[in-house]
Amino acid sequence: MIQWKDNFYDEFLNNPSKDTFYSFLHNNFGELDWVDFKGEWIHKGHLAKTLLAMANSHGGVIVFGVVENEDGSIIPNGLTKFEDKASIGNEVSKYISPNLDFEVLNFDYDNTIYPNAQNRKFQMVFVHDTPERLPFVSLAETTGLDKDIIYIRRDTKCEKATAEEIENIISRKI
Repeated sequence: MIQWKDNFYDEFLNNPSKDTFYSFLHNNFGELDWVDFKGEWIHKGHLAKTLLAMANSHGGVIVFGVVENEDGSIIPNGLTKFEDKASIGNEVSKYISPNLDFEVLNFDYDNTIYPNAQNRKFQMVFVHDTPERLPFVSLAETTGLDKDIIYIRRDTKCEKATAEEIENIISRKI
């Protein structure tokens, strides 16, 4: 699975386009530790927690506008509007380190040839893997986020890291 992740990152980050994003949606494996689907934008505390967990767990992507069914299939419902990229960064800035590297990409499929994405909008947040900056610790408390905690992705959930997981994170940095 890591190799597929690496291939996706290489292909997509070198050429982030509607085609490569649609290919990602079309060939998805459901949620994984490095892929999280959200039907709509989530509260800043939950977003900060997910960013921290992914940053501590080799990076990942959060896709907004996609709902995952219990069987792992996805429904690309889309978003009614794009969230402002600067606002997203401002909302989480007091909860995460400025060294946590992420970017927001917009995909608008107005008048597209892709039937499952026709007239839909999606946003994707890429959390880059930066082991030299580990660990990432929550800076403040809010709904869904505790202060001074190292979060990781475990079984597609954002969880508090155990002592052993913290040792693994520090080993990655070294």
